[in-house]
Amino acid sequence: MEPIKPTVPRRRLNRVWHQAVTRWRLLAMIVGLILFGQAVQRMNWTEVGQLLSAIDPLSVVAIAACNLIMLPLMSMRWWLILIMLDTPVNLLRVSFYRTAAGAVSYLTPGPHFGGEPVSVFLLNVHHRIGLSVGAASVGVDRLLELTVSFAVLAICIGSLSLALPHVAGSVGAVLAVLAVLALCLTLLVQLFREKKPFSQAMHQLSAFTIPASGFRMKLERFARFLKDSEDLAAAIFVGHPFRFICAILLSLAGWVAVFAELWLISFVLGTPLTLMELAGLTAIARLAFFTPLPAGLGVLEFGLPWVTASYGLGGELGFSICLIIRLRDLANSLIGGGLLMKYLTCAKKRSIISNIA
Repeated sequence: MEPIKPTVPRRRLNRVWHQAVTRWRLLAMIVGLILFGQAVQRMNWTEVGQLLSAIDPLSVVAIAACNLIMLPLMSMRWWLILIMLDTPVNLLRVSFYRTAAGAVSYLTPGPHFGGEPVSVFLLNVHHRIGLSVGAASVGVDRLLELTVSFAVLAICIGSLSLALPHVAGSVGAVLAVLAVLALCLTLLVQLFREKKPFSQAMHQLSAFTIPASGFRMKLERFARFLKDSEDLAAAIFVGHPFRFICAILLSLAGWVAVFAELWLISFVLGTPLTLMELAGLTAIARLAFFTPLPAGLGVLEFGLPWVTASYGLGGELGFSICLIIRLRDLANSLIGGGLLMKYLTCAKKRSIISNIA
């Protein structure tokens, strides 16, 4: 008996998918540009120029040094997870991989995702780490990052709503963040109990496709791949409880560094922020990157001035902070893009890259 062929040709499906993704990116870019234009029109550029002119070369060096310290700190959680999976990689190399993947995530529409496949690919090509192991390490790293991030964001948004009780929608924002946090915690508990939430979901999805079709076989093959990664993730929680706690503490340390960098930026601009003001500004800055816009375009430029103006500090301060953040991210993206091109073009030249950290 011949297998039932899909009702829609594969080429047509690929074309429809490509058109949908292209239109989505174009729409996201247009919305971001509109928000960016609105934010720019509202600014007093003379005051913005006065704030930025107060930055001296020593302040630039201080901000750059802070980011250099943050790079290995932000990468230590992934580095520790790789050790727990018995696939240790040099911390400096892990930091470079994170920077390269971050350049992809920064420009990808969506909640700052997109670089995860790049991370798995780099581990596989340059260290012969299996795709299942690489996916498990990246998946656990991202899940921990999201869990801790939304826990901190819930506190930050709650602090913002207390400081600015007149702000509309603050309660809804807290509830939305708590809902995402609950989802992340549920996934962690499921993996800890050696459940298979991702592979089971993929199996259920494949059940709705046409039997014996190529698409269904791909889904089932991907489900088996996810199951292998989930087995490895469960081994991390069960076999290395102390190191797992250390990974959570590293995530919290990363957030301390984020607060410290933002305070340093406000300090060099001549208006050091209080802890409450830092909480509100950090919440908006982080949530901007979870919007379906590339690099939070427009949302960051619109949100930070709104927060500083609400605190009575003037919108120009928030916009100046936004400009510094954008310049920092642009520099990191250029460095990450250069690293990514080097690692991709030298993928088969192990003798060259083996001597690079």
